[in-house]
Amino acid sequence: GALRLDGEVPDEATGEALASMGYRDPAAVLDCLRGWQADRPAALESERARRELKQLTPGLVEACGHAVDPDACILAFDRFLRSLPEGVQFLSMLGASPPLIALLAEILSAAPALAEDLARYPRRLEAALTPGFHGPLPDRRLLRADLRETLGGAQSFGEASVAAARWVHDHRLQVAVALLRQRVDGAQAGQLLSDLAESLVRCLTEWLERDLLARGELAARPSLAILAWGPLATRDLTLHARLGLRFLHASGTSAGEEGVTELAVRVLEAMGAETAEGRMFALLPNGDEAATTSLSDLRRHCEAPPPDPDGRVRSAFRVVFAADDLAQPIADILDGRQMPVGRNEDPVAPDANPYDLAVLDAALDRLTDAADCEAEQAKLRAEAVYLLHQVRAVLCLCLGRHAEIADLPAGTEALLLRACDAEDRDHLDARLGAALTLANLR
Repeated sequence: GALRLDGEVPDEATGEALASMGYRDPAAVLDCLRGWQADRPAALESERARRELKQLTPGLVEACGHAVDPDACILAFDRFLRSLPEGVQFLSMLGASPPLIALLAEILSAAPALAEDLARYPRRLEAALTPGFHGPLPDRRLLRADLRETLGGAQSFGEASVAAARWVHDHRLQVAVALLRQRVDGAQAGQLLSDLAESLVRCLTEWLERDLLARGELAARPSLAILAWGPLATRDLTLHARLGLRFLHASGTSAGEEGVTELAVRVLEAMGAETAEGRMFALLPNGDEAATTSLSDLRRHCEAPPPDPDGRVRSAFRVVFAADDLAQPIADILDGRQMPVGRNEDPVAPDANPYDLAVLDAALDRLTDAADCEAEQAKLRAEAVYLLHQVRAVLCLCLGRHAEIADLPAGTEALLLRACDAEDRDHLDARLGAALTLANLR
């Protein structure tokens, strides 16, 4: 009630109120607020948008005041607002929900990469208003049931793909917010995101298969399997990880092979396409291999793997789905074996930044692949794996695929320290260094 936010300079009561909220420079805050009405960015072209913003501004100022750095948070909202393609619907949605304003302030303070995504696709924030968004996160069974229901009314694969994209981004945001608020840890988030990806590829394939059968474009249901490799195979996805997927068909029938290829090409293209809803998932390249393979080729590659003089990466596969006649033969063929599926990334340099995502990935690979060891050593490795998961998950959430740790926003650093139960950056640096030493990367 003490705030007067329309003056050129703050009056005494407004200045004191802003200072009591934690703002260091009340005059700069007012200058930012006045700029929205004066400059009129694209989101504020209409009178209604400006009216909506004026009404929600006091709540926004209060919500940003709870951030680790209130001044930086209000400036982050300024950048967010100026990036919005349109403002009326989004600002109206914000104004009707104080908890949504509070959530956006948390995101702006700690997770600039997530805020950038929301500025490009503001509709995604609507998911936070749906019942159950802030409750327990669904498992694979519930996800598949929900997505099948979501796709049930689609009349074409294009409609199904749009509906699936919305569904994916809604659930991905749910995982991101749970991670932001530390309701799940990094490893749990990886499993939830993997469940999300698996549900997507299975349900889209099922929908397309039924549609092609109904249209007579498939003569019979093909015998197929879907295999995961890379981080999806280990159920260790991050918010920006790419999916490794391979479709498999039974050997011997050209019709079955063509049917599986048709399904694979269309489903993978839909999952990786940039659309108005954004891309569902980025996909890992299969190297020289096609997106489909046969059971006999899988057996040949696994039982007599070719030499790898060119440094091709080898990965274990995991079965996401398999027709009844393929499940046991695939299990017998794989049985812990690995296959070449792409190219190795550049090796991690000894002096690489310990917060670099490639370093964290390499350390996790080494520690999780380590052989059995004594109880004390196993305890140290488990603690190191937990820490590495936490650091990687928070960096991907907050900073995206190309995390830059040199100059962290105060809110991001606070979240990182809280997630890792670290007293300060020196404490976290030391613990991370010890984890990398344990992984033989230091």
